[in-house]
Amino acid sequence: MACQPTPIRALVVDYGEVLCHPADPERLEEMAGYAGVPLTPFLGAYWELREPYDRGILDGPAYWSSVGAATGTRLDAERIRGLVERDIALWTNLDEEMVSWVEAVAGRGVRVGLLSNMVPEIGAYVRDTLGFHRGFTDVTYSFEVGLVKPEPEIYRRALAGLAAAPQETLFVDDRPPNVEGARAVGMYAHLFRGRDELLSAIERCYALGR
Repeated sequence: MACQPTPIRALVVDYGEVLCHPADPERLEEMAGYAGVPLTPFLGAYWELREPYDRGILDGPAYWSSVGAATGTRLDAERIRGLVERDIALWTNLDEEMVSWVEAVAGRGVRVGLLSNMVPEIGAYVRDTLGFHRGFTDVTYSFEVGLVKPEPEIYRRALAGLAAAPQETLFVDDRPPNVEGARAVGMYAHLFRGRDELLSAIERCYALGR
């Protein structure tokens, strides 16, 4: 069934696996080896402990100490620094085509926001080293506001930063719970499965900047 094009005046996009490429499995395996932990327990602890890091409750050293404790491994300060550096590299491989598309949308007068579950060290690197925030009307990082997707209030923070109503805003994310969270506060939302599929869906269903 064809969509009735919906006017969209604000766009909110996720960062991880939307504006940057997915984590490279080989790099994750190298990180596990560097930490001295078998891959399976390393990945279990890496993801299970990520929420308090995203929320800003933990900083990098505290997070990696927790990963070490959860896997029965003591990580010294030097190794923790190395893991923080590797984690930053893992999540800063930008998808230049998606970044260019977002910049083009902003150039058409659409208010563009970045909404990401983001840890402090990676967020600082994206902002200060990559200079990635240029062109965004607003940036909402989980670690700065103490909230994580799909909690309703983090979407409302992003909308307030754009001075946008939910019914005129499209949200794009690669995780179904985050998409459902956006819909629950009244935003239009699209599950990201690649740039070409996204552009096709937008052409069918949305009128950006109208």
